[in-house]
Amino acid sequence: MTDLLGGNWMGLLLRLAALLLFVLAIIAAVLLPRFYKVNLRLGCIVLELMVVTALGFFPKDMNPMVALYPVFFIMALQWCTFGNVNGYASSTTFSTNNLKQFVSALCEYYCDKDRKQLEKAKIYGVTLLFYHLGVGAAFVASLFLGIPSVWICLIPLCLSLVFLEAERIRLKVRASQVSLQTARNISENC
Repeated sequence: MTDLLGGNWMGLLLRLAALLLFVLAIIAAVLLPRFYKVNLRLGCIVLELMVVTALGFFPKDMNPMVALYPVFFIMALQWCTFGNVNGYASSTTFSTNNLKQFVSALCEYYCDKDRKQLEKAKIYGVTLLFYHLGVGAAFVASLFLGIPSVWICLIPLCLSLVFLEAERIRLKVRASQVSLQTARNISENC
């Protein structure tokens, strides 16, 4: 609004392009799984690996808004793809709603002693902890490494791939166990 009302047309166009990238990522996150058999979580992490790698090569004197274009896209895609933890809506890209959920769950637990609220508080508390540890690490790394400090993000992204693969294997083992148990039940009933 300040660019629009202030007549800064270039700034307005740069921000509208950022908004368009953000919206396109949301559209992709919603439509891709509906029309294609795609593992959006895997695709998101791989795309994040590519974006983070590219960001480290961006020149220092580049327009900061344009330099953030890939971040706007991947941030929206990540938020839509990894939008909940154990059924609780959680943001991976900012912390204000997670803080609200954490504090309100603690208050609910204090008042009602509902263990579900304590579980919710733990999920949001851990999310906040790791989010802010990441922000702190990014700040310190940027002081020493500058723009290439973004490559430190490759570590948790690679760990995410490992966790994703472990989850895939766990689900596959569980499905085969269920199939085996079903076959045993059918055999016993015959």
